[in-house]
Formats: sequence, C-alpha cells, structure tokens
Amino acid sequence: MQNNNAALDELIKSISGNSAVNLIPPDDSRYETARLVYNRMHDCYPKLIVQTMDVGVLRQVMVFAFKHNIVLAIRGGGHHIGGFGTCNDGILIDFSPFKNIRIDKENNIASVDPGVCLGDLDRMLTRHGYVVPTGTVSETGVAGLTLGGGIGWLIGQYGLTCDQLCGADVLLANGQLVQAEDPKHRDLLWALRGGGGNFGIVTTFRYRLNPLPKTVCGMGLVSWENVIAVMEDLVKYTENCPSSMTIAPVFTKDKQGNPQLRIDFCCANGTDEEISSLTCLSKYVEWLDIKEWDFAAWQCEFDHLFLPAMRGYWKAAYFETITQEIMQKLCDSFENSPLSRYSILIEHLHGSFKKYDQRTSAFPLRHCNFGILLAARWENQQDDQDNINWVRQSFDAIDPQETTATYLNYTSADDQRAIQSLLSSTQSKITQVKAVYDPNNYFKRNHNVLPK
Repeated sequence: MQNNNAALDELIKSISGNSAVNLIPPDDSRYETARLVYNRMHDCYPKLIVQTMDVGVLRQVMVFAFKHNIVLAIRGGGHHIGGFGTCNDGILIDFSPFKNIRIDKENNIASVDPGVCLGDLDRMLTRHGYVVPTGTVSETGVAGLTLGGGIGWLIGQYGLTCDQLCGADVLLANGQLVQAEDPKHRDLLWALRGGGGNFGIVTTFRYRLNPLPKTVCGMGLVSWENVIAVMEDLVKYTENCPSSMTIAPVFTKDKQGNPQLRIDFCCANGTDEEISSLTCLSKYVEWLDIKEWDFAAWQCEFDHLFLPAMRGYWKAAYFETITQEIMQKLCDSFENSPLSRYSILIEHLHGSFKKYDQRTSAFPLRHCNFGILLAARWENQQDDQDNINWVRQSFDAIDPQETTATYLNYTSADDQRAIQSLLSSTQSKITQVKAVYDPNNYFKRNHNVLPK
C-alpha cells in the first residue's frame, strides 16, 4: 500500500498542472461533500477524486488504476442505490460537474455529457420541443439510468432511455476511444443499452430526439379499505391500456401516517376517451389536478418520494402479472411498515417498451408486464437493520425463492438477481461482449458481468 501511495503521489504531480483537471484528495476542503453519493449507507472514502473530461487524463488515470490494482469507480449522478459511484481506498472518476447538452437538429441527436441529470436534460430539450424518455426522479444521472435501462413516464410512447441511445464515445480498457455507433462496435452499443457499466468509460451519450408530446397528467387517491378492489380494476385495465398512457400506483402514507394508494398517470398525446378510460374506471378513486402539464415540471413530481439523499435499501421484482395474492401480501407488508418514508411502487411495462427486444438491447425485462419496487429511506445508521429487514421481509412475502427478474437500476449491490437477469435474458451474449471489451474485468464497480 505504501508503494501505491508513492505512485499515486506521482500520478497527482503529473496531472495537477492541467487546467482541465480538478483533483480532490482527502485533505481538500471539498472532499467531504464530493465523496458523498445518493445512498448514504455507502459512506466511502476514495484515495483520490478526479473530475475531468480530458480523455488523455482519463486514460492516464485508468491505466494507473489497472496497473496498481486499485479500485476504479465512475460517477455520473451518483444516484445508484448500490453505491457504485464511489469506493473505499480507490480512485473515483467523478463526471458530476460536466453537464453540457448539445442539440443537433439536423441529425435529430442530443449529445450529452456523463454528468447530466435527467432534470437537466428534460429542461433543455423541452425548451426546443424535444424529449428523450428518462426516469422519474430529477436528480438521477442520465448515464447510469441509460446503462441500466431507463423506465419512466414515456415508456409506452417511446420506450426506455436506453432504447433511444444511438451512439456513445467510450474509453475502453485497452486505452482506445471508440464510437459505439461504428458498425465495428455494434455489439458494444447493444451492451450499453441496459447492460450496466461493464464495458468502459462513456464520455458522451448520443440519443435520438423525439417530439415533445402533449402530456395530460394527474393523481388519484384511494382509501386503504378499497386498495385491493382498485388494484384489481387497474390490472384488468392494463390488458388494453393505450400506449399513450402510463400509470404508476404507489403505496404511500398521508401526513397522519395512514397508508393509502396514490395513482399517478401521464398520458402522452392521448385522446379524451383514453384519459376517461382510466379516470372512470373506479368509483373508489378521488382524482385530483388532472390537467395539461409542462412535461419537465411533471418529471419532478415523484422527487419527494426519493429526495433528499439519505440512507436507503431497495428490492425489486418483475412479473408477467400481479395476482390478488401478491397484492394482498403487499398491502399487509405496507400496513405494518413503521416509517412514513417507505413506499411500494408498481410499474406497468407496455407499448413501445415491448417493440424492442434482445436483438436491439441487453435490457433483460422485455417479457415482464409489471414491476414492483420496495423502497425504504431513513436517516440514522442505528436504524439500518430494521429498515433493511422490512424490505427483505416484504420481498420474501411475494418472492420467497427469489426467482423473479430485477431491474439493474433498482437493485442493491448485495442482490445477485441483477446479474442473473442479464445472463438469462441475453443467453450469455453479454459475457462474450464483456470478454471482447474488458477481458480482465477492470470495470467491476457495477452489477458485474464476468467475461467469458
């Protein structure tokens, strides 16, 4: 370790004079803030934080880490629940300050820096009449969101974030900077679409631009005694749900701490009849604030469930259908949850999400129609075990054998189902791509796929 420290000092000396580089060692006054990620359970201390977009410096740092067997972490927004955007005693390449977005109207492409958050992208693109489908929490980094998939409000209309990825600049483990859209690297582009951060350092993401739709959105509230009846109606509704409509039922607590079901919806370029097909579905739903929304503003409406940053633990399960038995078990778990910051989110996967498949992306969940996210957030370390236990016990109630698939972006680092989902859905193609682009598995601060 002492030799590594001396070598690290030499690395710092060699790049510290570069005006395009910002170095933050542990004795820097900025370090305490810079080292933090969204999930405060991952309270890590890198030996060095490097902020730069200079490819030469990135290459130098990367080669140094590999040569000295030092952990290398890469951060976009730092939002992953698994804490992959940091490390202990390693080097953190932190792209979070770099937020440039360049719109190429002639070629219908947005080129995006790896530090851009989805709120940044939404605000920039909507001003110009465009959109790229992203997630539902504005501080999420677009980089990690894309590499893991990207489930959001426009899933029925346009699919996932990764489905819009049409190119990328990638610094490979061998030091080459390549364009993933080059026909020679079509397998790399396939893998970047939902295969995680396994393949290199992405310095630029390029997305197809989509026309900004008219979005009518709203929220419905359901008292607890009517939740099962309403959810049964919603599951039936999804069988013929228009692709314009995205619904997101979520179990939350009201200000008095009582459980309730909240149903958010976003209808993109839908008709009045399509909106009415949902809002007239059940007499037990009290619909509020249904109106045409500025889409960038609607994209922030879920923030309160997942912000501000604190300690957290999630588990997710994906199904072809949600049975009454599953719903009853979720209700039982949530009714007995001790904290107001617990939530159970239900996603409906449909429309354009289904038109893509394993030929176009590594994303593993195309066969599923529903996702369930069990999320707990809390402030104090002494409460870790109680909160983790609630998530695990609630998950065990609906999937005791852990046979369901899961979504990379919702999966904590200790859950191997993320890797299993990738391997099973891609029939090991992803391990072959890994072997081509990272045969020594240098990029492993992720849901790690081993090369084959």
